[in-house]
Amino acid sequence: MNNGSYRLTIYCNGHIINNGTWENYQTKLNGFDDQLIYLIAGKEITGEFRFDALINDPPHQWKWNGTNLNSADFTGETSNLLEWEVPVSTDYLGDFKCYGASDSSRKILIRSGIIIDPAIQLQGPYNGVDMDTELAVQSLIPLEQPFNVAPWNYAGDETVTSIPSDIVDWILVELRQTTGGPETATSDSIVMQRALLLRNDGRAVDPWHQTPELKYDIDLNDNIYMVIWHRNHLGVMTAVPISDGDSPAFYDFSESAAQAYGGTDALIDMGNGVFGLMGGDADYNQEITQQDRDGFWDPNVGLPCGYEAYDFTLDGQVDNKDKNQTWTKTLGKETQVPE
Repeated sequence: MNNGSYRLTIYCNGHIINNGTWENYQTKLNGFDDQLIYLIAGKEITGEFRFDALINDPPHQWKWNGTNLNSADFTGETSNLLEWEVPVSTDYLGDFKCYGASDSSRKILIRSGIIIDPAIQLQGPYNGVDMDTELAVQSLIPLEQPFNVAPWNYAGDETVTSIPSDIVDWILVELRQTTGGPETATSDSIVMQRALLLRNDGRAVDPWHQTPELKYDIDLNDNIYMVIWHRNHLGVMTAVPISDGDSPAFYDFSESAAQAYGGTDALIDMGNGVFGLMGGDADYNQEITQQDRDGFWDPNVGLPCGYEAYDFTLDGQVDNKDKNQTWTKTLGKETQVPE
């Protein structure tokens, strides 16, 4: 977009996700909040690139990861405007910020890795079209991620101030990296975990930004397999490695049993070509057994339960729907995710 007569400058107020190719005269990050430059799979951004601090109280000092920036790769380290003399690459992953005499700029965060966009359906709340959101309607979903207990023991700090009305529940997404096939993607190969919110259309969204594209800052060296966990549904893993190309990797577990490692032993056919995670695991052991009914569902049947794992349909009630629509259809199943 620079034909010798017209020079195009892009003023960017949002984030830059580097998944395309274009030419322009200049790109300026002109937002007022922290901004993100995301290099998908380490792809560089070439050309003239500037950070405008938008603060007017000199002296100025740009810092990279908390240290004064002083490199021939940049000009303007002690001015309001920082200019890159090299491509924006993984050599400078980290946080950039400008400090003035009495003020400081927003942060510019440069990250790299993979962007995933998972979609799933849960058997329990599935209604034939999408998933019910009764837990959200009744304000039963916690504002903090619930996977900080065994067997997950995930210590993430994902929280929200409120639960949107289209949210079904929390899920835990995990990436495993291995040089081998899916059978080698054991728990020892975990490289990233994140708690997400599950929308009623099956899309997983970042709890802070409510967006379905989820950025994972990891080096892509080998095969990456994605695992999805839920409190009372059996976990599943992708049957094949997810893509590390230039675009977000969309992976829909619901479109076929072949999408999950283990096939029909991992996903249940819910009709009309839709496959879902199997519900009925009240004791978190990733097996659906008689104990899930006798030890958890039976003692509580007929009672309102709030946010409990023995509410297999996720409607805030313990009743025959939990048993007949979910547990009886999955009895004897266990997760196919490698241990």
